[in-house]
Amino acid sequence: MLSHALLAALLALSASSHVVRKPEPVVWRFPDENAATLRAAVSAKPPSGHLVTGAAIDGFLKTTTPTNPLGCIIDEVACEEPDRAMLTALGLAARIDATAERADGGMIVTLTLTPADPALRIQTHAARGSDVGEALRKAMSSLEGQAIVRAVVEPPTATIMVDDAPLGVGPGDYGVGPGAHRVRATQDGYDGNEVAINVSPGDVATVTFKLLPRATRLRLVYAPTHARVRLDGERFADSPGVYEVRPGPHALRISADGYRTDDQTVDCLAGRETEVRADLEGLAADFADRLGDVHPDVRRHAWIARLAGRMTWVSDGEVGAGPDTFFVKAVDDSETLGGFDAGLTWRSRFLEVEALGLSYSTGGDPQKSSLRSGAQGEFDKLSRLQLRGAWVGLHYPRWRFDPYLRGGAAAVRESFVSKIRLGTAARGSDESINHWLLTFGGELGVRHQINDEWVINVAGQFDAGPSTRPSAAFLVGAGRSFSLFEDETPPKPELKP
Repeated sequence: MLSHALLAALLALSASSHVVRKPEPVVWRFPDENAATLRAAVSAKPPSGHLVTGAAIDGFLKTTTPTNPLGCIIDEVACEEPDRAMLTALGLAARIDATAERADGGMIVTLTLTPADPALRIQTHAARGSDVGEALRKAMSSLEGQAIVRAVVEPPTATIMVDDAPLGVGPGDYGVGPGAHRVRATQDGYDGNEVAINVSPGDVATVTFKLLPRATRLRLVYAPTHARVRLDGERFADSPGVYEVRPGPHALRISADGYRTDDQTVDCLAGRETEVRADLEGLAADFADRLGDVHPDVRRHAWIARLAGRMTWVSDGEVGAGPDTFFVKAVDDSETLGGFDAGLTWRSRFLEVEALGLSYSTGGDPQKSSLRSGAQGEFDKLSRLQLRGAWVGLHYPRWRFDPYLRGGAAAVRESFVSKIRLGTAARGSDESINHWLLTFGGELGVRHQINDEWVINVAGQFDAGPSTRPSAAFLVGAGRSFSLFEDETPPKPELKP
């Protein structure tokens, strides 16, 4: 087809003696067995002013007029380079011969550029690639005096820039001129990254970018300012402010006693600040209505460790302890002691067990006592140590209040000093007496859950046993609730609005 068109152009020489000047294109030729593959690859994105397909070449030759004179083609002077003379005659700037061959599991594409001007040298540009397309891109970059920047980037939506000019989006091959360049990847919400390269024509420079998300901030503005904030079910903030969070959607809850809870889903964009405003509405319900709900803080943890002050009253009555001479049968009056109480309690939905409890009380004034010998004695310096284990009971929480009742057995160790009393004064030596008692008792009290960790506790306690004086105690203290294991935390009920 090409030789036929060239012949037609030459025959038209006699019909015109003037020259028609047009932009001089470059014609492509594919002389080997890979012609179809190469032509398709070049035709997919042909360079401007290049004649690649047979149709493009025929269209050009039909509209062009060969130059006159033709120089060595019609003169008696022999043409040293007839191919170049023919290109000049047809008004072509150059011819590119494209060939391809297999090598080492890939392809080598060779582009031979023959300029029409005899003063310009013939250039050969060869490049290797995994397939014809890749090898052709490299060879074309070399032919055009360019190098290739091969960008590997994550996320794939990042913009690739060279010397502050955008080249494209995402991974790929980008042509750049020879020399030093700054290659940068940018993406909204991510920290940009930049590398410096220095390339020559035909070079392939691989640059890899892995952009990191910028810190994402959540600004909380709410009233009342003492409200508690939970993010994705976890305790998050106790006051308004700016907090760092991971990008993406989050479940946000803002709550305060006596106010309606604000629940919303917040979508936090990477690298940006998201503001949330909430003005909690006060509850109009009366106190009785609020008692109908169990506050989530009460159900938050299963264990409570308590420490309380204790005021103990011990009645008069039988004692039944001591050696023969100082054996105390009974005490004639009651006594009041002061001390402390500590306990560790586990609770489920309604059941609770005091796993271990200990109290110690001491004090009191000297009291008259009856000795087994019939003499009058003096009973002084009383102290009581009580050990409790596995007291079982029930509790019934309402809102933040948690009333309970429990009971069980206890071991009581009484220590006191006995003296013989003659007349109005105690005589003789002191006798320190210690004895153990088995008692049965109970505790009735109420806890108030201040928040999901701290409680205050008021309770009354009593115990009695065979041949022992009954006692009662009043306790005021505080405790801390906690969980030993994640799976023992009871489900948190929702508060009604």
